[in-house]
Amino acid sequence: MKKSKALILSIGVFASWWIIIYVSLHLGANLNLFMNGIGGEGEIFYLYYYLLAVAITIIIYFFIVPLFIKNKENRKKYIDYFKLNINKHSTTYILIVVIGAVLGYIIFGNLYGRSTFGYIYAIQPPIVEELLFRGLILSILSYSFPKKYAIIISSILFGLIHSMISPINVIGTIFIGIIYCIIVFRTKSILPTMAIHYIQSTNLYQFAFVVTGIIIFEFIFFLKKRKSI
Repeated sequence: MKKSKALILSIGVFASWWIIIYVSLHLGANLNLFMNGIGGEGEIFYLYYYLLAVAITIIIYFFIVPLFIKNKENRKKYIDYFKLNINKHSTTYILIVVIGAVLGYIIFGNLYGRSTFGYIYAIQPPIVEELLFRGLILSILSYSFPKKYAIIISSILFGLIHSMISPINVIGTIFIGIIYCIIVFRTKSILPTMAIHYIQSTNLYQFAFVVTGIIIFEFIFFLKKRKSI
């Protein structure tokens, strides 16, 4: 794939995120109005909005797009772009995330007072953003650019979708995106970054435990690898 085509496709996926969010936002608002009337519960609206974003993303990229890929082998290659792989390394990362999250919850508790709905609609960013940015975009760019450039470009695009919060947030998000991309390349899967992203979205103290666990794991892995050389 030519670099220009890879960039165009990546920007197209990036643009689709904005469209998906816009459509989900308006559909969620209308559904909330229909179900609960004017002044309906805010949490219910967010539940509709986020779940619609997940559903629309899955429908577009796993059901509609494959219809336009006629070759069976190319369809399989396309699905592989999303890196939904379960392997030894990705499973280890997920276990670290679970242990870190449990320890964080035991020590700090539910600091933000999130309701059950809050934990449910927090699944939207990890699913949608990881599928599109660490799955599809990173894979497209990796076939045409050196790994470091693929990581940087996909992370910049990831940072830009958070520009609505603040310009400073964009810089921090780009840095987080780079770390997530490195984890994806290390594990060959986006499942660990989905799990980490979810913890980050729900509780920063639990996220700190997760990051610490990953650093320790990578340090041990590095020492073992060094001894074997």
